[in-house]
Amino acid sequence: MSSSFMPNPSATPHMNRPTLTNQVELCCEAGLDEELEEPINLEGRHYLSTMDIECIHCKALHWMDERLTKSSTRSPLFGTCCLQGKVRLHLLLTPHSPIQALYDRNDDRSKSFRKHARGYNATNAFTSLGATLDPRVLTGSGPTSFTIHGELRHRAGSLMPQQGKDAKYAQLYIFDPTSALEVRNRNNEHLRRDVLEIIQDTLLQVNPFVDKFRQAYAILEQLDVAGQTLPAHLHYSSSKDQRTYNLPTTDEIAVVIPGDGSKACGMRDIVLHLRGDNQLMQINECHPAYLPLHYVLLFPYGELGLEPEMKQWDVKNNQLAAVRLTQMDFYSYRLFERHTEYSTILRGGKLFQEFLVDAWAATEQNRLTYYKLNQAKLRSSLYQDLTDIGPNGLNPNQIGQRFILPSSFTGSPRHMFEIFQDSMAIMRYNHHPDIFLTMTANPKWPEITLALLPHQTAVDRPDLVSRVFELKRKALMKAVEQNKVFGQKVAHVYTIKFQKRGLPHMHVLFFLKGGDKIRTCAQVDQLVCAEFPNPEDDLELFETVTSCMVHGPCGARNPHAACLEKGKCTKRYPRDFVETTTMDENGYPIYRRRDDGKVHNVRGHEVDNRDVVPYNPHLSKMFNCHINVEVCAGMRCVKYIHKYIYKGYDRTTMVLGSANEIKQYLDGRYIGSPEAAWHIFGHHMHEEVPTVTRLALHLPGMHHVNFNPKESLEDTITRSAVEKSTLTGFFAWYTANPNSTPYTYQEFPQYFIWDKTNNVWTPRKFGFAIGRMYFASPNCGEKFYLRLLLTIVKGPKSYKDLRTVDNVVYDTFKSACVARGLLEDDDEWVQCLEEAAIMQTGYQLRRLFCVILTQCSPLQPLELWKRFFINICDDLAHKIRTLFGILNPIEAQIEDYGLYLLNQMLEETVDRTLRDIRDNPKPFGGITVVLGGDFRHILLVVPKGVREEIVNASLRRSDLWDDICVLTLNLNMRLNTTDPANATFAKFLMEVGTNPLEVVHLPSTIGRCQNLNELLSRVYPQLDVTNTSTPTFLTERTILSTRNDDMNAINGIALNIFPENRYTYLAADKMSEDDGMDRSISNRYPNEYLNSLDPTGLPPFKLELKVGCPIILLRNIAPKDGLCNGTRMMVVKCGSRIIEVKILTGEKFGKLAFIPRISLSPSSSDFPFHMTRRQFPVRLAYAMTINKSQGQSVKFVGVDLRTPVFSHGQLYVALSRCTSFDRITVLLPEEETDSTTNIVYPEILL
Repeated sequence: MSSSFMPNPSATPHMNRPTLTNQVELCCEAGLDEELEEPINLEGRHYLSTMDIECIHCKALHWMDERLTKSSTRSPLFGTCCLQGKVRLHLLLTPHSPIQALYDRNDDRSKSFRKHARGYNATNAFTSLGATLDPRVLTGSGPTSFTIHGELRHRAGSLMPQQGKDAKYAQLYIFDPTSALEVRNRNNEHLRRDVLEIIQDTLLQVNPFVDKFRQAYAILEQLDVAGQTLPAHLHYSSSKDQRTYNLPTTDEIAVVIPGDGSKACGMRDIVLHLRGDNQLMQINECHPAYLPLHYVLLFPYGELGLEPEMKQWDVKNNQLAAVRLTQMDFYSYRLFERHTEYSTILRGGKLFQEFLVDAWAATEQNRLTYYKLNQAKLRSSLYQDLTDIGPNGLNPNQIGQRFILPSSFTGSPRHMFEIFQDSMAIMRYNHHPDIFLTMTANPKWPEITLALLPHQTAVDRPDLVSRVFELKRKALMKAVEQNKVFGQKVAHVYTIKFQKRGLPHMHVLFFLKGGDKIRTCAQVDQLVCAEFPNPEDDLELFETVTSCMVHGPCGARNPHAACLEKGKCTKRYPRDFVETTTMDENGYPIYRRRDDGKVHNVRGHEVDNRDVVPYNPHLSKMFNCHINVEVCAGMRCVKYIHKYIYKGYDRTTMVLGSANEIKQYLDGRYIGSPEAAWHIFGHHMHEEVPTVTRLALHLPGMHHVNFNPKESLEDTITRSAVEKSTLTGFFAWYTANPNSTPYTYQEFPQYFIWDKTNNVWTPRKFGFAIGRMYFASPNCGEKFYLRLLLTIVKGPKSYKDLRTVDNVVYDTFKSACVARGLLEDDDEWVQCLEEAAIMQTGYQLRRLFCVILTQCSPLQPLELWKRFFINICDDLAHKIRTLFGILNPIEAQIEDYGLYLLNQMLEETVDRTLRDIRDNPKPFGGITVVLGGDFRHILLVVPKGVREEIVNASLRRSDLWDDICVLTLNLNMRLNTTDPANATFAKFLMEVGTNPLEVVHLPSTIGRCQNLNELLSRVYPQLDVTNTSTPTFLTERTILSTRNDDMNAINGIALNIFPENRYTYLAADKMSEDDGMDRSISNRYPNEYLNSLDPTGLPPFKLELKVGCPIILLRNIAPKDGLCNGTRMMVVKCGSRIIEVKILTGEKFGKLAFIPRISLSPSSSDFPFHMTRRQFPVRLAYAMTINKSQGQSVKFVGVDLRTPVFSHGQLYVALSRCTSFDRITVLLPEEETDSTTNIVYPEILL
């Protein structure tokens, strides 16, 4: 739909709202209505129409898209306003005409009234507001949102002021009106006296609480004369139908003196004292007078609020129901506009903001009070604890864990932790998200501006902003889901946040189906743009980008920008110009930002493409708001989960396990008016799709049991003994069905549903869910090790099965983990050397021992030496006889000579290093250094670097370059250039390496294939035949890929084809205990998530090998022996802690070597934590990345170009690994037949 059909987005009176013409097709007609379900139109602006649909029950005004899902556009039903008629409240009375004039007119008095509404209300209120305002939003320019920090309370002081101090609040109503007005005016010079007089006169005339406080004063004064100092209570007792009559009367609000026998005092009474030394009495938030005593301008007639015993309405039977009316139901009803009601609440401006915060704070505080008062009624303990009670003479009242602020309380740290764990489970199952999107509300949306009342702006109506944003959020999610804006979505995680100045925004991670994963720069350009659109092509999109998608500006153009720290932008704007989009081997994109010479004026500053925040053109045009879209880059996206999902709601840091978690939560929270409105309407703060089933984790006999202290111990134990948890039910299924498909505990919910009624697992007939065990940190001991085993063992029937490894039953879960290689343990090196001693002797064992010492950091190296020195030195006896003439060397002599030779090697190394150190100012200390290389090859990798940064990091831009004498090799030593075919091939490679054309047409003499299986069969013929895999066969061939995920897929297919026994090795993953790491980090990430990570440079958690398969070494572990990073090898033998290999490259070709497991950490800092993985430092090498192949030479090469090259020199390196056209086979994208992308930086070439 074109926005030209929309009405002018300006505020209009609520009784005279404009409507759209018949030309407009309402987007809501394709909204949630099941009978009209269809994809959303992406061509025009999304528009909700006007807010003019009335609820048939309460007459509240709605947008059509707010209707319940099951209702239709013809007969819409709504739930938020009145629960479909279950909430029936009186309508607010239209205020006295002088007050109404202040709300409606636009003269100077009305402008002052609206501007300082909170001040006018506070100086006329009966009670004070006890709260700390958030200082973060009290400074700076722009509109602010009323936000509190900590607890909020209403307080009532004494009825007489202290000696020498002015009267305030209710005290002023005891004074004569003239004196009271004088005090109010004197203490509030920014307020107009005539407005104060109108308000005071009106309240004295119509507000019934004036008489109540004066009556209390008169009674207390008489008691004071009689020498008594009793307090007075404003006591509430319901005697009328709260739905029809809601003004305080003598029957309902009475002044009671304790002990006079007239009425019983209540715990929620408002207590009044005649005098007091700054003593303020707190008013219970459930008292019906809680609101009218403070918000006198919103309730000038003193209309009462929610009272505790108020009930819902039974619509079917037309009578009161037994269900109590909640605070959220009550407040939500009050936040809807009706043609039949003049709402002073919705006209309150900043006072309305305060009211919203107060309403939600009271609601949340009441819930917290419930938790505080009811913790002893229903406790949770362990079954083992219950069975231990009898001998100790205890009863259930004396045991039980006391959860101060449980995870069931929305927004609590435990609640957010569980959400985080659910999100990590989704990420573990779907690997990594593909799109990170942030959507922020636009206060200029016409749906908001058209619904505003006279003289209002969006900041005055957080309720409208909240409702419209929720509808827009749903529409965006629907567009992504149904219209497949990014492709087929399989999962998402979102959370709602609120800016410090109030606007709601959503962070969402989208996971895409495998075939729609973003793999190429062309796909990135289709989905994400970081440039200004041409206004002549799409004016609407241009207007959205200029108004919503430009950062800052900051820096020298705006040195006071909030994003600046020490003069630098924390968001790294303005970015560099980039001619084309690029992606690294892990998929991290750098978006295209061309220098087109165009400059635009935004917010009074000149900006260009470097200032544009990445966006999706379809979504930005459709929703006309800030929608930042980023392509997630592999594992880096974990920071989004960590930063935006785990952080939780706005609050200061809270420490779990403190003496009073409830008080700490209250003291640390921040509540703003938009967030309060969001909560009151019941909108979700987060969502995780698909469903995550949380699985119990407990040791034998340690499952949690809910019990009531009043229940007998015998009954509790009897009931608890037969109760099954999801874990024991998991065991029970495989005990009863031993032949069913084995799954791990966390895989089980994908195929089974937990029946909570009968506590059994039943086969799943529909739907899908991801399983997640509750978290256990390493500090939990055996429980942690139990959890590790449950992540990998399939189909166990009992705890004993989990402790069984290779038919050996271990005593503890930890021992079983060690046996499976899931833990780092020093006994591993013993087993490693024992296995190696069986395979080889002498030299290979010594080299392995050196690797263990230098790479594996054993805790007791001397003990290893003493235990294995005979094996390590078993060939030294012959050497000693030959070199030193000792005929029968004893063991001590062998040991001594071995150590002597080792020390001699070390001394020689140190000697060579010391002689290299020279005190010479010349380059390289005056030493002639030969640097070899080819600038047509791949350049140094600069993480997240753009072209200029990559070029500047090369030797060509070094200060040393002027001192370097360049020698050029003019003859290709690998090719016989006298052969015409070779000469043609050499010329083609030179063209690929030097020509900056972005597209290269491949000669027909280069082989083509249609799919991965064909590519494998071309490069590795007869791979499925036993004994085909020989060192020579493997040395002569390889497949190259641009990205790691493609490489892994090819290797997986090849291993499946190769007909040998499979060996599976699981790694031991853990958080590194670095000094600079936040210790709480390790308590957030479960081990199975670490297992799912596959960072560059690390071996996989699950390494699968076969004897005869090629592998590549990922670390320098023994360069002298040819074991360097990038060395290709063939697996010869597989042990449990050692693999024997044969080297396939270099001068050590054909030599045997041992590879042990070593501990490795990722070289990058993409994660918000440090991890260590102990695994064999190898990967399968049927295929490798082009970057890794640099320096390798083969006879036959296959190149997977389905994902084009993304960096300088990659295509040149890939095609130059062999020596002729006919030995190259390429796999191109389906739409390409003879061309591919090439990237060359001419400025780097000689």
